[in-house]
Amino acid sequence: MSDGVQEVSEAPEPPEQKTAFSVFRTSTGKEFTVEVKLPTPDQLGIYRVLQKKFRRAAKEGNDLDANQASQLLGNIFELVTSIVVDPDDADFIQSEILAGRSSLADTLPLINDGVEALKKSNEIKDEQPKTRIVTSS
Repeated sequence: MSDGVQEVSEAPEPPEQKTAFSVFRTSTGKEFTVEVKLPTPDQLGIYRVLQKKFRRAAKEGNDLDANQASQLLGNIFELVTSIVVDPDDADFIQSEILAGRSSLADTLPLINDGVEALKKSNEIKDEQPKTRIVTSS
């Protein structure tokens, strides 16, 4: 830089973490490693709303009607498949659920692992040393 001012970075930026690996466990006990994208803030918001709807219904002892349950479960499945990186993995998960070898509940760790990876990614960013401006004499 000019005028004897240099920008000095104390540490290189780590590469942006964009995916994480999770384990999909079927109801029959088989395990498969699945790469998931980190959920976006919007996806997390929707996921939390869906969780609240299920919790509220369970707490109040209200059964969801078939339409409500179908809509909530469909939304959760869409969220799960949207964060799975490999379309073949998403198809496999869907096939396992349709064949009755897994349930939608078996997919929730994929979302949770993505959320944990996102938190760690944000912690890494927050802990990075700040750039300093120094002047040379």
